[in-house]
Amino acid sequence: MPASSTTTWRLFPPQTREVQFDEKWSFVYKKQENCDPDDPADDHRGDWWDHLVLDAESRLVLAVVPGARDVENVEAVVAECRDRTGGGC
Repeated sequence: MPASSTTTWRLFPPQTREVQFDEKWSFVYKKQENCDPDDPADDHRGDWWDHLVLDAESRLVLAVVPGARDVENVEAVVAECRDRTGGGC
């Protein structure tokens, strides 16, 4: 048996005191500049964003909302964070 622990234990879920909002960009099938807005097949292709909220201390992902980079998805990820932290966002 080791003399000391080789792992770090933290409370779960963490006591979130600070959050970090971030976004990650990717594309689906092809980049937005190559999509045709008049082609129905390109409706769900092109630029795609993951809006996310992290617990700043533990780096635990609190919420993720994938989709377009628009106000509705930003509001959705903030609302999800509020729900999960009891209004802490």
